[in-house]
Amino acid sequence: MKNTIKILMLIPVALSLIACPKKAEITAELPDPCREHKTVLLVQLKKEKLSLCKNGTAVKEYDVALGSGGFGKTREGDDKTPIGTYPLEKPRPSAGKVFHTFIRIGYPTPKQIAQGYTGSDVGIHGPHKYWGWAGGANTWLNWTNGCVAVKSNQDIIDIARWVESEKVGSVTLEL
Repeated sequence: MKNTIKILMLIPVALSLIACPKKAEITAELPDPCREHKTVLLVQLKKEKLSLCKNGTAVKEYDVALGSGGFGKTREGDDKTPIGTYPLEKPRPSAGKVFHTFIRIGYPTPKQIAQGYTGSDVGIHGPHKYWGWAGGANTWLNWTNGCVAVKSNQDIIDIARWVESEKVGSVTLEL
């Protein structure tokens, strides 16, 4: 009962914050983040943005939530989002239906495994199934276990379709 009351008290707060911009939205307009990238998914970790890059131009951009432990993943359970360029697997329904769609990234690479890095099931997905109603609030805090999360199921569906239609084979996660 106490948990239900706490959740009900948080709903008006969450709804009142929906229109508030993220820190990255307040900054001045910057050059296209995709200018040095071909056709890839680009995640700018410090800006908490995911861009669909096609031939050096950003086609679309999304706010994201990252790992609650920051970035620079080296081991399973550190809750950090990895840095680097990784292959993308084909989008699929998430295991256990916790998230709508899941696009697994190839972390750790064979070279990282040789260096002792560990981890599995790092990917790009939408909100947790119980928080889909929260919309943009899903990207206000970095809450994942090392993944990249967008605000809605529709966003991850759109990204998955783009990955498949453009035959995007990699994601770059950079500072």
